[in-house]
This record gives sequence, C-alpha cells and structure tokens, in this order.
Amino acid sequence: MKVAKVILPVALERSFDYLIPDELELTKGNIVEVNFRGKMFYGIVDVVVDSSEVEKLKYVERKIFEIPIPEKILNFIEWISEYYFTSKGLILKNLLPDKTKIPAKYVCVSRKREFTELYYETQKRSLSKSEIEKLIKIDVDRMIDENILKEDIFPYRKPSYVEKRLTEEQEDAYLKLKESVDADQFKTFLLYGQPATGKTEVYIKLISYVIEKTQKNILLLLPEIGLVEQSYSILSELFGSTNMVKVHSELSKGEFNFIFKEILSNNRRIVIGTRSSIFLPFSDPGVIIVDEEQDVSFKQYDMAPFYNARDSAIYLGKLFNSTVLLVSATPSLETYNNVLKGKYELLTLNQKYYNSEKPDVQIIYTETGYKNISKNSIDLILNSLEENEQVIVFLNRRGYLNLYRCSVCGEFFKCDNCAVSYSYHKSFNSFICHYCGDRKPLDSKCPLCGGKIVPAGIWGTEMVESIFKKIFKNKVIERFDIDITTKKGARKKIIEDFIQHKIDILIGTQMVSKGYDVPNVSTVLILNFDSSINLPDIRSVERFMQLLVQTSGRAGRRDKQGKIIIESSITNEKFLKMIKNLNYTMFLEDELKRRRERDFPPFKRMLKISHRNKDRDDCWNNIKKIYSILVEKNIYRDIKIFPPGFYYIERINRYYRTEIFIFYENFKNIKKLLDNLKNLKFEYYIDNDAL
Repeated sequence: MKVAKVILPVALERSFDYLIPDELELTKGNIVEVNFRGKMFYGIVDVVVDSSEVEKLKYVERKIFEIPIPEKILNFIEWISEYYFTSKGLILKNLLPDKTKIPAKYVCVSRKREFTELYYETQKRSLSKSEIEKLIKIDVDRMIDENILKEDIFPYRKPSYVEKRLTEEQEDAYLKLKESVDADQFKTFLLYGQPATGKTEVYIKLISYVIEKTQKNILLLLPEIGLVEQSYSILSELFGSTNMVKVHSELSKGEFNFIFKEILSNNRRIVIGTRSSIFLPFSDPGVIIVDEEQDVSFKQYDMAPFYNARDSAIYLGKLFNSTVLLVSATPSLETYNNVLKGKYELLTLNQKYYNSEKPDVQIIYTETGYKNISKNSIDLILNSLEENEQVIVFLNRRGYLNLYRCSVCGEFFKCDNCAVSYSYHKSFNSFICHYCGDRKPLDSKCPLCGGKIVPAGIWGTEMVESIFKKIFKNKVIERFDIDITTKKGARKKIIEDFIQHKIDILIGTQMVSKGYDVPNVSTVLILNFDSSINLPDIRSVERFMQLLVQTSGRAGRRDKQGKIIIESSITNEKFLKMIKNLNYTMFLEDELKRRRERDFPPFKRMLKISHRNKDRDDCWNNIKKIYSILVEKNIYRDIKIFPPGFYYIERINRYYRTEIFIFYENFKNIKKLLDNLKNLKFEYYIDNDAL
C-alpha cells in the first residue's frame, strides 16, 4: 500500500507518514486531512512512496481538493523555509485553508440586494435574491445570519474599464513594463514618483493589458487592510468583481477557504491582498505588484516565519518568470541600492498628475518639546476649515496620556508583565499596556508605596481628539488608530466617510499616512516629530522621511497647494532643509553615503537572533551561550557578530528578551555558521534581513 509523506502546519522540521486508502489517488501537492496526535489537520503531500519504516500508520482521511498545489509554489515554500530559517510547517499556517463546516459553494450577497454573486456547483453568474431562493430553496437572510452566505465579499460589478490617456512619462513606463510581460522573462522594476504623479494609473493599464492579452494572474500586494479595500473597490469597478478577490486578516475562515479554492482553480485573475497573500496557490502570476514597497508592514516581525513579502514577491516572480513591479514615492534604501547596482530597472515619474504644487512645509519650533499644540498650528488649521477643506493630524502615539508616575516616590507606573509604562485610555477609562494589553483601573495606586498615580508624559491621539473637539466644536472630528479600527469594517467606514467629506479633521497614527486619495485635504499637522527620529534604530531617520513624504502626499492632491506643519525642537539646519524641501532623492543619496561609511545595510545584510525567557538570568545566559558558539565557530571574514544585549524594551508579557545582531554578505556562509546552533536545548528565533 502506498504511503504519503505529509507536511503538517506544526513547528517541526519533518514530514509524517500516512497510508493512502486504495480508493484515493494522491500526488505531490495534494491537500489532505489527517489525524495527528488525536486532532484533525490539513496538510500537504510532500511525496508518495511505496513503503514506510514506521509501524501502525494511520490512514489519510480524505483529499480536500482534486487540484494539487502548483509545484512552483511548493518550491517557493522550500525557499522561504531555507532563507528565513523556519520549518515548512510554520509556513503552512500562512498557506493552508482552515477546517470549517461552511460550504464553499455558497458565497456572497450584497446588502442592497440589487445584484448578487452566487457560486453554486458549476454555475457562476449574477443572480437576484429571488433567483437564489428559488434555485437552492433557502431564505437568503437566514443563510446570512447562519454565516453560510457571505455578505459583501465580492459585491457584483460588471467590468467597465475605459483606457485613460497617460502622460508621456507614464506611457514610457507602461511600455517598458509591457515589453517585459511580452518577453515572459523575470525582471524587477521600481516605479518611483512623488505622491500624485499617477503611479497607480500606470499599473492599472498594465493589469488591463495582462487580462486582455494573456491568461496569466496578477498579484497586487498592499501593506494595509484599508488600502486593500480601497483598491478592490476601484479595480472591481474597472475589471469586474468576477475577475478578482481581496485577501486580508479580517476575512472569516469560510471566506478565506472560498478564496483559496478560487485561486487554486484559477477562477480569479486578480488578487489584491496584504502580505500573507504571497502564499496563495497561484498557477501563473504574470505580474506581481508591490505598492508602497518600503512599508514595514510587509515584514512579519512578531512571529516565525519572519519573512518580508516584498523580497519574497521578487523570488516568487523569479520562479514564474514574472514581471515584478515595486511602487513607491519613498523607496527603501535596499530597493534604491539595487537600482544603483543594476539589479532593478528604474522607472521615474516627475510630473504631478494634476499639476499640483509641492506642499508648503512649515516647521514650528517648540522649545519645550511636545507639551501642547502651538497657536500657529491651530490658526493654520482654522484657516483650512474656514475654506471648507479637510485636515489630517498625525501623532504616533495612541491613547490619552502615555506616561504616569507616583506622586510620592516618583516611580513610573509600569506594566506588571512588560518593561513599559501604562498608557491611560479615556474611552476605556483604564490604564492599558500597549504591548500585552493588560489593564488597570483608573483608581490604581503605586504598587511600591501606595501613592497616587499622576500624569508625567505626553499626549496620545485620544487627548488630541479631545482638545480639538473643544476648539473646533462645530466640526466633525474622528480618530483613526488601532483602538478605533479593531471592529471588522471600521477602518473601511472611516476612510469612506473621510473621502466623502463627512469628517473634517482626522487624527491618527501611521495609518493616516497611507496612500489614501482624499482630494479635499489641504493641511497635515505632524506632532511629536522629535521622538520619531530619536529611536535606537539605524532606520529611524529613513522611516521618518518616508512617513513625512507619504503624509505630505495626503495634502493638496489636486489643483491647490497643501500645507505640512511640523512641530519640532530640532535645530540641525541640514536635516531641516531636507525636510522643508521634501527632497527624498537627496535624502537617499545622503543616507546611502552614511550607511556605506559605517558598513550598515544595505551594504551588509542584517540578521537577528533572539531568545526569550521568563527568568532574566536564564535569558541572558542562553543568549551569551549562542554568542560564544558563533564567535568560536566563525571562520568567515564577511560575518561580523555584535555582542548580545537586551531589547530596547527588555520584557514583554512576562518574557525577558535578548538579541544578537549579525552583519554578513554571503548567505551560504551565514547558513553554515548557524548550523552550529541546531543542538541547543532551548528555543531561539532567527530573523534574516531584520528591520
């Protein structure tokens, strides 16, 4: 009897043997259901063999889909596993559908009931509510309530694409991309242009060409759920809802399973999604687009595998001979350096699409740091509101107040589980830790002496919202941060309301800097600027400059010049000049020179090894053991190992955290060096190309 070696979504390096029933035909890549240690799991068949050395094997329970995962996707999983030093099983957690009882043959209806899209066995077309009820003899409303029919996943839209006339430089960029698609060879491009230069229009025309002239798929990666929703809304109106799917973490298990089957069956041409979309079972992605390629959200940094979806997209393109297009107004130094080295081809857009002027940047000097909002800033915002224009306020701190201490002993009021101070959230009337989520009541006392807890820190978005509502009483003011957008659909509603000018002032964290097109925004206020560039991180200045330029793109996107107001206590003239001119290319050249002098990334690769432990001494001793082994075994001249240390925030959720940074050039060398750690008895994590 044949045996299937099955890879399961568990943190183990090996596959597991299962007997194949006589009535079941399996091949490499089939998704199967098996019993593993008393629980039912989906797994992927790695290989089918004639026998096994293991006795008393269990049988494969069933095959989930007739179509196997494409071989190139399996090769992609192999590469992710090797390059990011993680087991295939952990990668499968990102790829495999979930076990659910919701039938995939039923899908969505729109709430308006004007059009619906129903998949019922082999039939696929738009149906009315009454047609659905007649066809499958069910009550549509009841099926929605029972989570069988999915509401508003893909509201039915007919294709309505009308080709727009591009500018000369847009057309030049498009023609080079088209030539690459026609050549059917792997090539990577960077489409670089300031906000509002029409980068999206270039790749929309490219998508249209690929759909019309080829049978290939298109993958569009975006860093944030709100951008996925916005892009899906735009592109489904152009290319029709039956041509595309959207993928992000707010989908239910049933929704994801339906999408997975659609892509595996090659029923959808366009996939728009966040970083995990890179693991979907594509049959032939001809074009892979990574918009906002510089965004750190493309990097998974909180759990293994610590992959970067942008870099993974490029390797996926290599496997499929695809055209890969990176798009950014503020490219990462890694990407720009690859352009200079000739690995990527540069496509530049200089002309603003609506001929709008570059925003006027005003730096308001604040000697005391961020203790209040200056009168100048308030006056400039008031002027914009009087012109019936909208305003964005950026502050990279959520909550009401972010730092408290004891009025008696002076000790900071810190989380019991983490080495950080509690923040007060007025909406929850509680102190909350932003790392583990622990809460304390408002009347909490100092745990050391019982003294009264008093404010000692700077404001968060909640406080600014409260202040602005008192100043601008007749205006609609909303907050846009993770506290507000945790409920499904909340961020989509806020974005839509802001675009439709139902909101006058939007106050938020980095979410407000993303690439939303809100034509009536004229003014952007950036608060607490100084803390954004004074972090112990080699990329802190780069991230701030990206944030500044991206945020500036939200102001004055049509025929009117926008205003960027920055409150700061920094006096460095060169840096302030760079900011005021919004000259990102000058920054890239200056920062690359600085990094080259220090042998920092992108001129060296950066890898991080981390260890966590509830005992501080054990945590430190274990990381020192890793360091000693690596230093002793390091025979490679291109590898530099830095001494270990505790994280900037050393304890999170009761675990102490230590880390070692390693700079290297040759991947084969670092892989051989890290092989010396395989026999350690404690857990550690490897983050390659750490950010």
